[in-house]
Amino acid sequence: MRGLGFKDGEDLPFECRQCQRSQSHSQSSTIGQPESPTTGTASIHGQPESPAFLHEQPDSPTSDSACLDRSAPVLSDISSLNGSFAQPLVPEEPLIEDPIPHTSDTEPEEITWQVIKGATQRGGAHLINSAGFTYVKQKVTKTSTVWICSKRNKTLKCAARVHQRGQHFCPTETQHNHPSAPDALTSAKVRAQLKESLTSHQFTAGSALVTDAVHKHVTVGAPCPSLPTQSAMIRVANRRRQGIRPKHPTDLNFDLKMDAIPEDFLQADITVGPRRHLLYSSPHQLKLLAAAKTWYMDGTFRLVKAPFTQLYSIHAFIRSEHSTKQFPLAFIIMSGKKEADYKAVLKVLLDIIPEPSVSKVVLDFEAAVWKAVKQVLPHVIIQVDSKPHI
Repeated sequence: MRGLGFKDGEDLPFECRQCQRSQSHSQSSTIGQPESPTTGTASIHGQPESPAFLHEQPDSPTSDSACLDRSAPVLSDISSLNGSFAQPLVPEEPLIEDPIPHTSDTEPEEITWQVIKGATQRGGAHLINSAGFTYVKQKVTKTSTVWICSKRNKTLKCAARVHQRGQHFCPTETQHNHPSAPDALTSAKVRAQLKESLTSHQFTAGSALVTDAVHKHVTVGAPCPSLPTQSAMIRVANRRRQGIRPKHPTDLNFDLKMDAIPEDFLQADITVGPRRHLLYSSPHQLKLLAAAKTWYMDGTFRLVKAPFTQLYSIHAFIRSEHSTKQFPLAFIIMSGKKEADYKAVLKVLLDIIPEPSVSKVVLDFEAAVWKAVKQVLPHVIIQVDSKPHI
């Protein structure tokens, strides 16, 4: 052990006094006998015998408390007495076996099916499964319904089919030749609700209907690539609503369809000679207009079509808690803009609200309106403003 300061073949430097006495006695008793070829204690069957101090028990009365020199290094293994040391035994490491593959006992998720009515562009039904595949009706018999994959266009035709008998759905062996759309069910529900809302809520803004359908069926933050943007859906909703509404008249001799007008919104149908004017306002708007002290009157020509010429409106400021805003409170679709037309409209309005609180009228630079206001409302102050409603 050169690292410990000993040369190979050199005797150990530490021995207790008892060992030294035993060694001296052994040498005296073996005078005249041949020496053993190996140094140290004799061995049996050619094997070296361990020194005595390795066989002493700690509790032996002959052991000396100073048997070992504590300043010397402690050796854990001595294989021979000739001063040479064997290499320390390295414990065998256990073999690292490959991990046993984990086998899941869970069964594959069962495919579910759902029919969404009104999901197609023509108002038909869609069959959608939980895997994200969509089907349309191909054939209906007395006992069953055959559904075929909806992916059928000029570039892709998928022949996957499903046979429905009651509430049991059985796919055919033909597989889909395209990937599925995980959000197909969500997209179909949004389209179906939007189509139903456009029919049942004719007077609700298209943007409000789209927002309501999206918030109801689409999870916040969840991707839905099959669904168009909200702006695109609003445009589609407004185009479809035009097909539901009555056609625009080509002349003034037309009949109003009251089912297409909100209840109590049409207040008067006014005729002045060959001209015709329609006054619209809700009961709540009329109440606010009667309480307002200042009216703002103005007309616009870009929002109407022939045979009408302008949309005239009356505004007022409304206070709500700590804020004050201006709101339109009366709408008049007019087919003329003569003094007689404005006088007829104002007289009908005063018949509906006989005691208004108005004391000031702000209007644009139009002489026909000034004269009509002075004659119908002689006590009010007239203020000219190029943009009275802003």
